[in-house]
Order: sequence, then structure tokens, then C-alpha cells
Amino acid sequence: MTAAKIDPKTEAAVTAYRQLRRAADTIGHLLGQQLTSFGVSPGQFRVLEALLVNGPMRQDKLGKEIFYDPRSMRYLTASLEKDVLIAKLRDEEDRRFPMVHLTPQGRSLITKLFPRQAKLIRAQMIALGAREQGMLKRLCEKLADGDVNRFVREITIRREGED
Repeated sequence: MTAAKIDPKTEAAVTAYRQLRRAADTIGHLLGQQLTSFGVSPGQFRVLEALLVNGPMRQDKLGKEIFYDPRSMRYLTASLEKDVLIAKLRDEEDRRFPMVHLTPQGRSLITKLFPRQAKLIRAQMIALGAREQGMLKRLCEKLADGDVNRFVREITIRREGED
């Protein structure tokens, strides 16, 4: 079976994306192996890391911070709560929504894990010089902030103009 025919610009974009995904998957696999040795999943690590960096927050905001849907967040926070790594406490100002906090055990774990993860990332990223790392950061920010609606409008206008 052969791949569908696509134009050269689309093919170049897909190829670049595949390489980006391959690089992210490679680093993600190594980081995941390290986390497994501590009994923590990548999703759980992201929750603990977000709480360490940002402080306590509502579960819905936490999910948006780490790009997890509400159902996944309920599962992650329940497992972390069961392991006494986080606690959900009612906000004094708005008692409807609990705030997710690191427990002392959670803070202890993430402060051990975070530097190890950072060292592993640094070891992988050493293949790029400081300037290249800065460029990669800017390119990823540009991709993350991309306006999909603008792209769809441009494609639609081009197609209408082709007829």
C-alpha cells in the first residue's frame, strides 16, 4: 500500500513533524523509564511538577496547564491522592472547587525527581549547542502558538481560487 499523494510542501511539513515527534518520543521514553523506577507515571510527574512550579491550583486549571482532559485529571489526581502525594483542600474564598496541593511526601518526591529529569534532558539536548537549543525553543513556541484557524482560512482561499 502506498501513501496518498500530497504536495511537496505538505510532505516536507509531515516529514519535519515526524522527526520532531521521534525526537520527543525518544526523550520521553528515557524520562519515562527513569520515572518508572520511582513508581511515578509521566502524567503523575507532570501534575507534581506543575504544582511545584505554580503552587496549589484548582484541578481544572491544573488540567489546562498540563493539557489533560478532565477525566484524565480525575484519574491522575485520585491516584496521587491515594499515594498521599497531593491533597485536595477547599479554597476558603470559593469552597465549590478544591485546590490541589502537594503534600510533604509529594514535595519530597518531586524535589528528588525534578533534578534527575533535568539532568537526563540536558544529556539528550547536549547534541545541540546553546544557540541551537534557543532556536529549538523559539521554533517550538512558534508551533505551539500557531493559528490553526488562519491556516484553514488560507487553504480555503487557495482552493476557492484554484476553481
